[in-house]
Amino acid sequence: MIRIAELRDSGTLEIEVSGKITGSDYNEVLVPSIQSLFRDFGKVKLIMILKGDYNGFDFQAMWSDLKMSFLHWNSFERIAIVTDKSWVKNIYHHFSAIMPCPTSVFDVAEADDARRWIQESLGAVHIHNRGSYIEIRPMGEIDQAILEAGQ
Repeated sequence: MIRIAELRDSGTLEIEVSGKITGSDYNEVLVPSIQSLFRDFGKVKLIMILKGDYNGFDFQAMWSDLKMSFLHWNSFERIAIVTDKSWVKNIYHHFSAIMPCPTSVFDVAEADDARRWIQESLGAVHIHNRGSYIEIRPMGEIDQAILEAGQ
């Protein structure tokens, strides 16, 4: 099931996902909301909160997601995934390298951090603590004038 948790004027869509996502969930709930934001803002910032009982997509939902991904490949500004499921974290960690927009995965306890991250201005630096190392990822282009002003 997909539930629209919040639709912001900034072009941000927050959804909560539980159980198995069906094609009708995807096409009747998610697609209209995203398409409305594409029309109004051009790009969408998506926060997807996966509830504890989330267990994937059915075939029709996967097909709809694949079609939307190809049709709107460059239409997402950022995507934040909020979950405690390690298998989901692994999938998004590997796919983030090929995504056309910044993506980040957060634990459920870090949902507010995900909301803050999704609204950060481009040019920000995002730091991920990866346990044995720290990943520092610039977001967008860093303006040289801003760097020089800080000296």
